[in-house]
Parts: sequence; structure tokens; C-alpha cells
Amino acid sequence: MVNAKLLFTAERLRLNPRTTTGKVEGGRLTIKTLDDRGYLTVDELQWEVLRQFADYRTVPDVLLQLIRDRKCPALKDFFELILKAHQIGVLQRAASHGVLQHAVPWSFKLPRFVGKWIGIAGIAAGLISPLVRPPTLSYLGLGGWAVVLGVGVAASSLALSLGFVLAAAILRGADGEVYRPRFRLSGLLPAFGIDLQDQRIMDRSTRLAIHLARLAPVGIAVAALAWSRPAWAFVPLVTLMGLLRPALGGLANEIIMAARGHPLLDTSQQMLFLPNRSWSGLTRAARQHFESQVVALRIAWGLLWIVAVLQFTFGVAGVSFKVMWLDWHVWLITGATFVGIIGLILLVFAYLAVASRIREPARRFFAARALQKVRKLRPFEPVTQEAIAATMAKSVVCQRLAPPDRDELATALQPVVIPARKLLLDFDQPAQEAWLIVSGAVDVFRRTPAGRMERAWQAVEGDLVGAENLVENRRGGWRLKARTPLVALAMSKEALDAKIVKKIEPAILHALCLRVPFLRSVPLSCNWHGQALARFATLSTMASFPDGDIVLRANLENFRLYMIYEGKAAILQQGKRIATATVGEFFGEIGMLRNSPTTAQVEALGPLTCLYLNKAEFLHFLSHNYEVALEVERVSSKRLGHPIFPLPPGSFDIL
Repeated sequence: MVNAKLLFTAERLRLNPRTTTGKVEGGRLTIKTLDDRGYLTVDELQWEVLRQFADYRTVPDVLLQLIRDRKCPALKDFFELILKAHQIGVLQRAASHGVLQHAVPWSFKLPRFVGKWIGIAGIAAGLISPLVRPPTLSYLGLGGWAVVLGVGVAASSLALSLGFVLAAAILRGADGEVYRPRFRLSGLLPAFGIDLQDQRIMDRSTRLAIHLARLAPVGIAVAALAWSRPAWAFVPLVTLMGLLRPALGGLANEIIMAARGHPLLDTSQQMLFLPNRSWSGLTRAARQHFESQVVALRIAWGLLWIVAVLQFTFGVAGVSFKVMWLDWHVWLITGATFVGIIGLILLVFAYLAVASRIREPARRFFAARALQKVRKLRPFEPVTQEAIAATMAKSVVCQRLAPPDRDELATALQPVVIPARKLLLDFDQPAQEAWLIVSGAVDVFRRTPAGRMERAWQAVEGDLVGAENLVENRRGGWRLKARTPLVALAMSKEALDAKIVKKIEPAILHALCLRVPFLRSVPLSCNWHGQALARFATLSTMASFPDGDIVLRANLENFRLYMIYEGKAAILQQGKRIATATVGEFFGEIGMLRNSPTTAQVEALGPLTCLYLNKAEFLHFLSHNYEVALEVERVSSKRLGHPIFPLPPGSFDIL
């Protein structure tokens, strides 16, 4: 399995030059690779995405360009498309080389109207003949069964083989290619089979003719045997009904789709992108596939198929269909069976829906329980050099130090164990030590301008605490309190100043010590990767607004994404407050992404401090961190009430 993170960030990809495309039908087309012979059905917007890789480019570069050009599809579809296209060879790495797949020199060709009429006539004959002359088997002995099965298997295998031959002839008649003719098992029957995947790039009429032609010989075999020796038609009839099954890959669905539906997009089936394999992703794919006419036809055919199977079953058993269906017990059993099947299906869907909703909270709960157990046991274990090295490697602050500086810092660290709920530092108290957390959590408090104490964030493994006053000298200082049993690496104030503060730029140190743990504690960014947290923290700028100041003015363009670091803001529309934004909430992303004037005004409620990113930095950050992009898209779409991507047409300015 390809490394999705590497593919979405660093890999350089190009559109395979050995590709061909089918006709556009209903805004969709199928791409074929001539070397690896893969097929990918996309819509026109997705095809535009793939064409951006005409030269070697990275996924973030293409995503950024698509957003600028307002041609970006929904991000889950975008990343699914990249994975699928890479898997089948439509998108190639710089070092990949495919082997050209050669088609079979097939000279037998037929026009598609032949396949249509032969198919319709064959299927009709195969379904009507057993109704007139049912293959009754109740009188057969062991020898009779052997003859029925032997003749039936031979006739079915021959008919299936001939069906492939006719379908291949129609495909070649439409200038398609056929591949890999050989004997294989078609279900449980040996038959001559041909790879007909090239029908995916054909037009709708050709696909319909191919599917009908495959069924025609089987239907003709059923009719011929039914009128000569009805019992011999049993196996071909079972084969025909199996091919026409309304679910699990039956050709009846292919016929309905070719006649009335649109080709299914590969981005909404057999998902590779992990977020698409959730319940919400599957239901979204089902909505994309939903076509009322196709669904109605499939339901109608399913009911007819059930009736036909029952009729043929009664006929095989030598029981009159009319007599059976006038018996109310049959209706009772049939109704109970139908209700049971529907109930079972609904029960499965209900289970999947509930399981998907509780899976992630349950995973977080058990992960928190496991972490809690580790934190309780950790104070009783020695702090080894390996543990110190692992903590420093995890720390975003230590990552900024040069290797010699990290080694020098390590000599100044002293392992300490601190009990839960112990006060490490109080307000208006100068810090004499700093601690690099090995295991445990520390609550960091600050005072609001009104003098009220509030928890700013929670510092965890890898975070540096005790340096807050050196990094941000706020009035009243900070309060640090161990939330759990704490194992930490302590350093003196002098060591902190000499080995960290003087080695890292003040703005960077402020971002890593204060903004990273803050971002980890807010809903938008709590699940971001550590590198994404550090990147956002270092890119962002801090801005303060007095009480009543306007942060965003309505009906004007906005070129910043804001996140509240401290304080509150009022969201107003037409002069009325519609909401209040608090610490950790963000705003401004919708107008910035859509390049449209803001619809709401944002004003400070008391002193307000925000982190903000300019538009160019925000879009660059978004395109290089797919997990962040998905979360921003989810929240923005929820606020809009509809998907934010694709963006409406218009200009797109980046300052």
C-alpha cells in the first residue's frame, strides 16, 4: 500500500502519457492506461485535476493551483482521485515505467445492433420458454439427474463461451480491444472467457449491446432445451437467472446502468482514502450514485426476478404456480421472508451508523485510559537516557536546536518526579525552573484582563513549561499545576536562558512554547500532526483588539484567517448579534476561500487577542497539510449549509 502522507506531500507525479479516454457521457468519461491497462471513471472536473499533472508536480502544488483557479473538487474526492489514479497508473512517479499491454488480434466483428436484438430475443426466449414448458425434475432418478447435470453443464459452458465471443465481436466492431482470451471458471462452470474491460471506454449503446450479447446464447440454450427436453434446461436456466441476479454483480444491473444510468465514478466506490471509508463517506458515495430512474428499475427488476425464481422453482418441483399462490400460507411465508430480509438489512445499516458514530469517541476514550495508566506507572520507572532522548526528539522546542546544542542541553537536565495537583508556579511568582515533560500533564492558567483565572491550555509530553514568563511577559504572570503524576526534566532558569532562549529567535520560541500547546487544545487543531501544529504556530501572527474594535467588517473582502487566542468576539449580521466566538474558534475562512465579501461582522467583546494567517500563507499551509484541509472544509461546509468546494466561478486574488 502506498504511503498516502508521502504521496500527498512530497511525491512528484505526472499524468501517464500512455493514456486514452472514452467519450464524455453525462459529464463523465473513462480513462484507460495503455501500459498497465487500468481504467478510471471520472467526471470532467476530476479530469481537469489530472490534467494539471501534465508535467511532474507535487499534490500540494496542484491543490493550491486548483483552489486559485476555482476548479478544486470536494477534498475527499480529490485525495481519493489521487490514490486511485496512482494505483492504476494514470498518475506516475518519476521513476515508474509501465509495460505496454498488447491486445488480441481479433478479426471477428459485429455491429452493436446485432448484439442488442439477439440479446433481447435470447433473454425473452430464455425466460418465457420455461414458463410454458417447465423443467420438472420430480420424476427423475439418479441416472436421470446425472444426464440433466451433464447436458446442462455442457450446454451452459458452451453458451457462456459463445456469449463472450459475441460480446468481443461487438466490442471490436466499435473499435475496442479484447485481452486475455482463455478458459476459466465463470461462476462454477468452466467456459472460454475474454477480458472485456475495454467496454468501459465505449459509449452507452455499445456497452448495452455487449452485456445483452453475453446473455443471448444462454437464453437461447434454455429455450432450445426447454422445447426439446425440458428437464435438460434446468442448469442453463439456473445459469441465466444467476447472470440476471439483481444484486452482487449481476449483468441485469449493468444493463440497467448502460440503458438509463451514468457510469459510476471510481472516487465513490471501493474507497482507498481512509476518511472515505467511514459511515459518512459511504453514505455520501451512495448519494452520489443515487439516480431515481435507475433505482426504480432495479427495484422493479428485483421483484420480477424473485417472482420468476419462485415460478421456476415451483415448475421444477412439479407444483402448479397458480395453486401455490392461491394458498395463503405461501403469502405468509413469502411476506415473513421479505420482511425478515428487509429488517436484517436495516439492522445492518443501523449497526454501521451507530458504530461509526461511537467508534472515534470510543477510540479516544480507550486511548485516554491507556495513557492514564502509563502516566500512573511512569513515576515508578527510572528515567533512562533513551527516554530523555525520545522526549527531546518529540519536543518542538528541542527540534529547533542544533545537534550540539541539544547535546549540551541534555547535560543540564535533571529528572524529577512531581505528584499530581502540585503547584509548580503561581501568579506573580518569578520562575526559578523550567520543565520538559517526559510523562504527564500540566494545566497552564492565565488571568483575564478582568482578573478572572482561566485555563489557557494543557501541556503534555514533549512540551516545555516554566518558560512562559520569559516568552510572554504578561501582567500577573502564569500559574502551573500538575494535573497528573509528572515525570519531567528540570533545568534552572540560567540553563533555560543560556541553552534555549538565546539559541532560538523570540518569535519562534513564543510560537513553540505557547501557541503549539494552545493549538493542541482547541477543536479545530486538536488532531493535527505535530509538524502541522508547529508550522501553523510559526506562520501565524498575534494581533490584539480593544473592546468594541471591528476585526472583520461586513461586505468587505477579507484576506486573513483568524483564531481567537484570548477573549471573545461577537458575530453580527445587519447589526444583530447572531453568535459569540470564544477561545479556539476561527473565522474568516469562508470569505477568504470563496474570494467574496464577508457576510457577517466580527467585533471584540472586551480585550481580544487572535492568531491570524494571511491568505497566501493560509492556502499554502492548507495545501501541504491534507488533514488540516479536510477539517477546515468540514467546518466551513457546515457553516455554509452546503459543500464549500467546488468554489463558485469568479476571480481569485492572493495578496
